[in-house]
Amino acid sequence: CLTVGGVCVCCLTVAVQPANAAASVPVDGECTILIQVVRGTNLPQRKGHLLSRAPSRSGDDDQPRRRRDRVMSADSTDSDSDLGVSPFVQVNFMEHERRTVTAHGIDPHWHDSITIPFEPPGGDFSEKNLRLVAETVYFNVFDELTVPLPTDDRDPTEQRFKRERRWLGGFTLPFSTIYENVKVEGTFELRKPAISLSHETQASSRKVPSGHEASTRTTLLVYATIEPPLSTASDRSTDQQLASKEAPELVRYAGAWLESTRALPNCKLRTIQPLAINLSGKSVCVVRYIRPQLPPPGLDSVESVVRFVSLVPFLPDSVTFVGRSNVWSTSKQLLEMRAGDWQEHAILLCNYLLFLNKTAYVVLGYGVDGECAFTLLQDNNQLTMINPVTGESWLQNDTMCPMRRIGMIFNDQNIWANVSKREEAWRVKYKLHSPKHWRPFFDVRFPHRQLSSVQEEALAYTETAEAYVKRLEVDIDRAVTDAIRGWRKRFVPRWNRNCNRILKQMLLRCEEWATLRDIDPISQQSHSELGRIMTAYELNGFPLNVTYTDVQEIVDRVKATSIHDNNDPAAEFSVAVHVVPYVNRVCSVWLFVASLIPK
Repeated sequence: CLTVGGVCVCCLTVAVQPANAAASVPVDGECTILIQVVRGTNLPQRKGHLLSRAPSRSGDDDQPRRRRDRVMSADSTDSDSDLGVSPFVQVNFMEHERRTVTAHGIDPHWHDSITIPFEPPGGDFSEKNLRLVAETVYFNVFDELTVPLPTDDRDPTEQRFKRERRWLGGFTLPFSTIYENVKVEGTFELRKPAISLSHETQASSRKVPSGHEASTRTTLLVYATIEPPLSTASDRSTDQQLASKEAPELVRYAGAWLESTRALPNCKLRTIQPLAINLSGKSVCVVRYIRPQLPPPGLDSVESVVRFVSLVPFLPDSVTFVGRSNVWSTSKQLLEMRAGDWQEHAILLCNYLLFLNKTAYVVLGYGVDGECAFTLLQDNNQLTMINPVTGESWLQNDTMCPMRRIGMIFNDQNIWANVSKREEAWRVKYKLHSPKHWRPFFDVRFPHRQLSSVQEEALAYTETAEAYVKRLEVDIDRAVTDAIRGWRKRFVPRWNRNCNRILKQMLLRCEEWATLRDIDPISQQSHSELGRIMTAYELNGFPLNVTYTDVQEIVDRVKATSIHDNNDPAAEFSVAVHVVPYVNRVCSVWLFVASLIPK
């Protein structure tokens, strides 16, 4: 998960800092992104069927070619070939690709540094231009294998090998996150494929506190910064300097309350914001953004609304609103633009949960992504912290929760600033009426007043046309197959149409799995058909799931997995696309890409 710090899984400390470092201009335009990959935890390990591939001599014409009953890890010997995984981390940014050394085991330590050159559009290092950079840094973890090749009749004593890789999972880090926070250091959770044909994740063997369950989450501890530091002067205005929708006495009180709260010893670096800036540039009390709002048709459960909100594309304010940041849109504006920042996602999810008669709040704070907003769900005396951008959730006592510095909580009735020493999500006491832990905005000195909501009660939903979905599937399929053809310049790729059909069937259950997580994404029929394919081919593949923004982003995701990268001229490929439409052209794209090597 997106946790912060460098201590351990169970006690990480905040390392992300507000962007206040001194700026500098690169000498001669030279600038790099410096990344240190420290360690991983609980990586997927190879399944048993992957260990049963063996080559025969090239002269054995009377039986199919088989691989030896083992697959050796990279740089392995007979003594270490039973290692569960030999991972390395590959980082992609723009057109650049770098990787770490290969480590061994499910809890690897790399301590490896990577530098990637960075040049903004037009070589312009001005703050305004840097805030327009929408590129993403891709982190992907692979298992590196050294596979025995068939012996050559000309020299039967010579054993030859080739290297292969298997994608285990990855995560993305927007350039804007590194730029705006100066440095990012934290433990990221890898997003692993719903279906893996070659690897599986076991519950972690690491010790966990009493009352906690062993986790199956896979994480990567990473540090990233930009050298030299670039201009990050904040463009935020104070609330007193802005025009406001609020009464003058509320604006004055908000300024005084914020100043006195931040003067408290525990609150100086916390995100505490009683007033937000709307699209008109006016300050608005944040409680006005909360009200019950009807979810799209058919979404009547907590799981379904969480899934929908996570599929609304995420885009930083600095990119959406050129030259501005920390602008709060309403739910109507979010769905019209089909893009929003942390606050918009958290507010929309909170409002949906309120409509479902749940108790919910919006939480502002710091995580590995810098400033972020989560949704807090209280259901049957159980508290759950939800990342509205990814859909991931953590119970109150889960030490893997990425919210590392809670600043404040709010709903439609009040705002509570966290004034206690505790700030990590699993350590905070959620007794909002306790003055030892929380400072309310509305109290006896400034009583609560009924503020009309800026949100519309009924949101407009438009059904996504079937023709749009079909065209999108065709466009994605064509773009990915054309890209694989271009990447494999040495060999003309062959396409296995029969496998396409099987993979397409496998994708049909993936969206339900992503929403509920209580089903096997592979049906029994697909299991059987896949088994028949694997008797004739070595099959390497996985499904990818992305929120649809544009086709090129999907192509970039596929390339970052290196599924196309093998030197076997007989390799065949299979691509299947399944688009699940929601309202307002919000789409979940499932893409299964596989390589097949004849046995």
